[in-house]
Amino acid sequence: MNRAILLVASQAYVLQYASRDPVYGQLVLGKLRRRGLCLSSRTVRALLDAMAKKGWLRAKPGDRAAKREYLLTGKGARELVAVRRIVADLHWEIGHGAQHSLMHANHR
Repeated sequence: MNRAILLVASQAYVLQYASRDPVYGQLVLGKLRRRGLCLSSRTVRALLDAMAKKGWLRAKPGDRAAKREYLLTGKGARELVAVRRIVADLHWEIGHGAQHSLMHANHR
């Protein structure tokens, strides 16, 4: 899978996971791997830090770097709403696009 797409998909999953419970590197790493998104632990840490810099996540105070927990922020929650809308639209497009392609293939 293209690295850029892999990272965007991973960010969407992190927002979703963080909407339920605090997240941390090893937890995210395991969840993403179960979904077939294989990132290194270094990449996951960098991803979480980048999402915190964007204001989507906030590190819990007092956590040491080795197991820093992140919480979803209001900005992150708004981003998740937008992501859900895009994913729902994409899901519809893919489903109907496939049907549309099959219909045209049958008429050739």
